[in-house]
Amino acid sequence: MRILITGIGSDIAQATARVIRDEFPNAVIIGADIHNMHAGHFFCDEMLLSCRADSVNFIGWLKEAIVTKKIDIYIPLSEAELRALSVLGELPSVVSDAIIWAGNFCATKCLDKLKTFQFLELNGVHIPWTKEPSHLSEIKFPCIFKMRESAGSKNIFICKNEKEAVFLNDLYGENAIFQELLSPSINEITCPVYLDKDNVVHVLQLQRKLSGGLTGWCKTVNYEEVRELCKKVVHLLKPECPINIQLILTDQGPRIFEINPRISSTALIRDKMGFQDVRWMINAKIGKPQTIDSNVELGIIGYKLTDAEICHEK
Repeated sequence: MRILITGIGSDIAQATARVIRDEFPNAVIIGADIHNMHAGHFFCDEMLLSCRADSVNFIGWLKEAIVTKKIDIYIPLSEAELRALSVLGELPSVVSDAIIWAGNFCATKCLDKLKTFQFLELNGVHIPWTKEPSHLSEIKFPCIFKMRESAGSKNIFICKNEKEAVFLNDLYGENAIFQELLSPSINEITCPVYLDKDNVVHVLQLQRKLSGGLTGWCKTVNYEEVRELCKKVVHLLKPECPINIQLILTDQGPRIFEINPRISSTALIRDKMGFQDVRWMINAKIGKPQTIDSNVELGIIGYKLTDAEICHEK
């Protein structure tokens, strides 16, 4: 089995590659990224330099890579790439046959944060208030300012007053949103979710603490209202691969503040905990019979570790 993982320079792709290597030790993992100044080559058998996802040549490059490298499974993990695929509407057959992704509907709804919350509100999900910059007079402070099409946790600010709101809006342009600042932040829960072929929603709840924009510490928890909210959203979006729902458990109940239509950075941590959604999705793709047990012991704590490797330039 030959597996292409794009964005291999990211922590998400590298965690995914480690899980795949453990589940399929004989698989050939081919990593791709737009440059090679990262540790991605430690996690794959071969490295490819790819076009930028916003390049007019990207889809051509992708089709050629899948054909020439005889790719069986293609896993796109950068949001820019998911965006490029979602605007196509219909994928080229060589891509659609190999790809594992959330699907066009889910990606389209979740890659644009304004569309995400308009969709959730339309379907009866209680959301934090979310405003475009043109509605500045209606905004309550403090609040969150973030880009509609941000990647990861970049360009997210707590905006304390109108002066800061105007400054951020001038700095980053109109392609942003202001959103209700949810609290308490200690109750932030990230929820990897997976919809299996039998239409069963599997949910893992991880109370977490961020470190450098990524999950540095997390603990398995279980709140029925969080589980039911995640199930409702998953049945609305019908993702074709694991996705990630981020929320805060407020005094008024759980409130979603972001949905990532892709595997998230806790992939390796939760795999070790027993929530093995990366393995499930690949086994489902290749038609391997499996019994999914997503029940994970409560109170397990996961940590993101750092490591280092060196090599000599060839």
